[in-house]
Amino acid sequence: MNTVPTTSFENEQALALLSELLDSPDATTLLANTLRCALMQSAIPETRLRAIAAAEIVAAGMRLGVPWLPDEVGELLSLFLVTVDPPLVELALEAVRSVRGQLNGTDSSAPLHATGGADNLTVGASPDPVGDLGTSGDTLESLQRRLERAAVVGSGQVAPRT
Repeated sequence: MNTVPTTSFENEQALALLSELLDSPDATTLLANTLRCALMQSAIPETRLRAIAAAEIVAAGMRLGVPWLPDEVGELLSLFLVTVDPPLVELALEAVRSVRGQLNGTDSSAPLHATGGADNLTVGASPDPVGDLGTSGDTLESLQRRLERAAVVGSGQVAPRT
C-alpha cells in the first residue's frame, strides 16, 4: 500500500488564495470572507478548496498547523498580515463542517470526539471521499479536530488532549 501525503494547498485555488492574502491590504478580512463564502456556497468545488486552505491558515495561526504548509502561510502569520482570533476560529470551524457535510451528504456540525490519530494526514489506497479537494477525508477530519481544539483554547478553557 502506497501512502502519499496530501495537503490542502495542492491545488490552484488554494495557491491563488495565498497570493491574494499576501497582496491584500486587509488579509484578515479576505480570509474571513473566504470562509463566509464557503458557508453560503459549499457546493461549488472552487469555494471548498479555498475554504479548506483558509481554515488551515487559521489553524496555523493558533499554532495547530501541520508541518508541510507552504512557507507563505508562515510569512502571513509572522508578518502579522492575518490576525487569528476566536471569532475567526469559529468561522473556520463552521466552514469546515459545512464543506464536510456537503461532501459527505451528512450533518458534520456536531463536534468530533477524540479517538486518537487525529493528525494522521496521509491517505492510502482507499477511495478519497473528498474527491475534488485533492485531500483526504482524514485531512478534513483532522482539520476539524484542530479547529475544535483551537476554539476551546480561544475560549480560555483547557483543551482536552486529542
